[in-house]
Amino acid sequence: MFTHLSGGRANIQLIQEAAVRELVEILDRCEGTKAIIWDESLGGPVGLVARYTFLKEHHVTKMYPLRPEPWTDIDVKNIIFITRPNQTLMDYIANNIHEEERKKKISRKEYYLYFLPKKSFLCEKRLQVKGVHGSLAHIGEFRCDFFPFDNDLLSMELKDAYRDLYLEGDTSSLHQSACALIALQKLFGRIPKVYGKGSCAQRVWELTKTMADEDETVLNSDKGVVDQMIILDRSIDLMSVLATQLTYEGLIDEIFGINNTTVNLPSETFNTGEGFTVERNTEKSQFILNSKEQLYAELRDKNFNAVGAVLSRLAKSIRSRANENHGEKSIQELKKFVESLPHIKANEQSLATHTKIAELIKEVISSDSFLDELGCEQEFMMCADVDKPNPFIEDLIAKQAPLRNVLRLMCMQSIAGSGLKPKVLEYYKRELV
Repeated sequence: MFTHLSGGRANIQLIQEAAVRELVEILDRCEGTKAIIWDESLGGPVGLVARYTFLKEHHVTKMYPLRPEPWTDIDVKNIIFITRPNQTLMDYIANNIHEEERKKKISRKEYYLYFLPKKSFLCEKRLQVKGVHGSLAHIGEFRCDFFPFDNDLLSMELKDAYRDLYLEGDTSSLHQSACALIALQKLFGRIPKVYGKGSCAQRVWELTKTMADEDETVLNSDKGVVDQMIILDRSIDLMSVLATQLTYEGLIDEIFGINNTTVNLPSETFNTGEGFTVERNTEKSQFILNSKEQLYAELRDKNFNAVGAVLSRLAKSIRSRANENHGEKSIQELKKFVESLPHIKANEQSLATHTKIAELIKEVISSDSFLDELGCEQEFMMCADVDKPNPFIEDLIAKQAPLRNVLRLMCMQSIAGSGLKPKVLEYYKRELV
């Protein structure tokens, strides 16, 4: 199921397997039927290490997102909370437990709480204040530092890390990053050469070295499969993450949104085949995008202008195979051809799917609005006219364009000009309000 994770220099499937072992220990700790209540930010990422069918095998009958309002229809013996260490989420957990205890049902439930990736003293204190700490049969940790998106991509899924660090002054994400790097070296061996840029990158590596000095398994391990590592502080390059992505995968994400390797596309555009759509309803078809699909692995990092040539080449190859004269083939050659039919069929389906996706993208990027926005971004990249209100931003505000688009361009202008001039900032504020 996760075989595509083992195709890179480092076998990323080892990370997935380690996370699954942790999850099995959690699930097997309690006997009988189970319901998992997830921190909403974890439901999708955990799906990258364990599918729902796997959870069902371990008697998980229901799953719910953790929300302020308690769930009222949880009819199982064990309730397992899996959450990030966040004090607000502790209030949600307390609400759920209080609601279950208020019902006073004959069948008593057992409650389990697991923090991902590490326990928090402040969170446990919060549970005590809320009066539910004693109701929990066990409080533990789900040590999953990385979520494997593909054989060359891992993510810690700390979406608020930058805000927490620079706005709130919360450095816990740096410590968590250091713990993750230690875990990585335990799996793949010591990384001999490390380079970094930025003050936070330096702090992460100093924390990592301190932890490694205390852990002989890392200090004494041999050089691993990773030759060198580069740690970059996000603050050294904010412009790159604000600019529109122009690769094939990037444009799919910009236009439709990719969440945990999954994209939802209009159903009427696709006649989907087995292996591509994991969910289909009247409005959307859901596709999984990863290197398991050979064509997508080739297309994903290409500039969109190069996508057409790849699709054309594959189409010619498929037509060539279909037009072969099988009457002149030997028995062995015919046998090989028959064995290759599933692969040919998969290629045909893959070609049809990505041709249609490319057509949908082409419609968007050929529009005047997209090209004008791209032109505005490129002006800011060249630091042109960043000291005065930008006419294109003014037009977007006047047309009541999505606020995200407006703020994105304003941020790019601010970065290019080392901050917006006070008069420009006040002008934008007035226009937006």
